[in-house]
Amino acid sequence: MSKIRVKVTIKNNEVNDTLETNAIMQDEIIKYQEQDDTKVIYDYSKKKLVRDNNQMKMTYYFDNESESSILVKEYDRYIKPIIKTDSIRRSINDIEIKYSIENEKFIYRIEEVK
Repeated sequence: MSKIRVKVTIKNNEVNDTLETNAIMQDEIIKYQEQDDTKVIYDYSKKKLVRDNNQMKMTYYFDNESESSILVKEYDRYIKPIIKTDSIRRSINDIEIKYSIENEKFIYRIEEVK
């Protein structure tokens, strides 16, 4: 297990958020916490992103076109969006994923800060 500093970016037409935080990297899995107590886990080998907080738990799979899930905890209901992965670019601890949900394009990036 190694602790690293990362810069996380999520972009679409309306949002361009960046966060710099500490993360833990172990066995192809990176874990970090966002400022609003959202716990994030990205599994490099399974191409799976999990974001979990008090309101919802999002589980996205980045493998061509994949059904993913969003649990809205207050109502105990699932939304099942289709994630279309456009590209995944990876180097050591960095990753950039370009994907679409219902024709809205996103870029998710994790970069190690050295």
